[in-house]
Amino acid sequence: MNNYHLFFFSTALLFSPLIHAYGADNLEDQFDFSDADTGFDFGDVEDTKKVAQWEEKGQALNLNVLIAAEWNFAYQMSAGHRRWVNLPIVPDTNWVIDWHSKVGTLYSEGNFLTNIAYTIEDDSQEVIDKYEKELFLRELYWKKSFDDYSFSTGVIKVMWGKADLLPVVDLISPSDQTKAIFARPEAARLGQNVQKFDLYWKQHQLNLLFIPYPRYNRLPEKGHPYHVFGGLDLYPSQEDDDREPEWAMRWNYASGPTDAAAFIGHVHNRDPLVFTKGDTTPWLEKHFTRFHFVGLSANFAKEPFVFKMEAAYSQTRPLQKFDIVMTPEMETQLIPSGFRTTDTLAVVIGLDYVSGLWGNITFELANHQNIDEYQDVLLQDNTNAAIHWSKNFLNDSLLTNLLFTTFSEMDNHIVSLHIKYRIDDEWANGLKITWLDTDDNNPLLANMQYMDRVDLTIEYTFSLFDQ
Repeated sequence: MNNYHLFFFSTALLFSPLIHAYGADNLEDQFDFSDADTGFDFGDVEDTKKVAQWEEKGQALNLNVLIAAEWNFAYQMSAGHRRWVNLPIVPDTNWVIDWHSKVGTLYSEGNFLTNIAYTIEDDSQEVIDKYEKELFLRELYWKKSFDDYSFSTGVIKVMWGKADLLPVVDLISPSDQTKAIFARPEAARLGQNVQKFDLYWKQHQLNLLFIPYPRYNRLPEKGHPYHVFGGLDLYPSQEDDDREPEWAMRWNYASGPTDAAAFIGHVHNRDPLVFTKGDTTPWLEKHFTRFHFVGLSANFAKEPFVFKMEAAYSQTRPLQKFDIVMTPEMETQLIPSGFRTTDTLAVVIGLDYVSGLWGNITFELANHQNIDEYQDVLLQDNTNAAIHWSKNFLNDSLLTNLLFTTFSEMDNHIVSLHIKYRIDDEWANGLKITWLDTDDNNPLLANMQYMDRVDLTIEYTFSLFDQ
C-alpha cells in the first residue's frame, strides 16, 4: 500500500484553525456580511425590536442586493511544485440578498466560482468537472422577529467565538477546505442546517439551536491539488447517511466593556474520521460521531486594548487514529485506522491593540490538551501562537496586513503579507504573498512546505438593488 504518508495534512488539526488565522488579514477589510445572522453580534436587541415593529406594520423595510466580483489569480511558487492554483474564467461573483417584509426576513448569501487552472495544469477530468465551475449557497434562511425574541430556520452560519486568529469554540458551522488555508474566512465558512430561537432580555441573550441533519466540512476530493487523502477514494459509511440530530445552547451577557458567554452542546466532529478498507485496492471509509462540549468566552475592553479568551472542554471527543508502518524503501507511512475518544481541553487568550498611529495588533496564544495520552492519534497536545498587524495609509486607501502564525507545533510557521489599494468605493486591487515553513521530518506536514503562493486580486463591489 502506498501514498499514505500525505493522507491527512488537512484536518481539524491543520486547516480548520488555520483558515481563521490565515484570513486574519481581512479582519478589517472583508466583503460586508454584517447583516448575516451569525450569532456573534450581541448588541442586536434593539435592531430585533426595530425589525419586529416594521414587520408588524406590514412595511417592506428594504431589499438589499450586494454583489462583489473578484478576479483572483493564484500561483504556487515553490521550486519543483510550481503551478497555477486559481485562474478565473469570469470573475468570482459573491452575493448577499437581504429582504425584510411583513412575514419576516429572508437572507441569502452565496457565490459562483470558475477556475481554469485545473485544465491548464492537466488535472484529472473528474477534478475539472467538479471544480472548474462551482455554485455555492452558503446561507439561506428565514427569520421572524418579535420585541424580545426571534425564530430562524434554514442554512445559517453560527460563530460563537471571540478569538479572531485561533478560535477553539466554533464547533457548529462547517467549513469549505477545498482552498486549503488560502480562503478568506467569509469564503470558507458554510452555513449549518439550523432551527434557532433567540431570546433577549436586558443585557442577556439566550440562543437555542436544533440541527436536524448536520452538515460536515467540505474536503477536496481525489486528484485535487489540496487533496488530503493521498490519492485514495473516500466513501461514506452507513452512519454518515443516517446522521443523528444535534443541539447547542448559548447564554450571553453584555454590559459596558464586558461581554461574556457560556455554552453547551452535543455535536459531531466536522472533519471525517477515516478507516482504511480493502486489501488489494485500499480505500477509505469516513465516520462521524457525536460528543458533548461546554465552553466559556469573554471580552473586556479598556481603550486602547481588548482582552479576550475562549475555553472549550469536550467529553469523549473522537480523534483520528493511525498506524505507523515502514515501506521497503524505509519511508514512514501513516495508515488511518479509525479513532480513539478522550476528553480534551482547548484554551485561547488574546489581546487586541488599536492605534491610529501604530496600526492595529492582534496577538493570540492557544493550547490544546488531550486528557488521555495516546501516541497514535493525529491531534496531540500542542501550543500555537499568532500575531497580526494592520495599518492603513493614504487616507485609508492603502491597506497593509502582516500575519505570522504557528500550527501543529511551534516550529511550523506561516507568514503572509497582504497589500490592498482601494481605487474608489467600488474598485480595489491587492497582492498577497504567503510563505510556509514546516518540519521536514513530520510526514503529516510534508506537502505543506511546497504551498508557498502569490495571489493577485482585482475586486469590484456594487449594490444591485437598495430600497
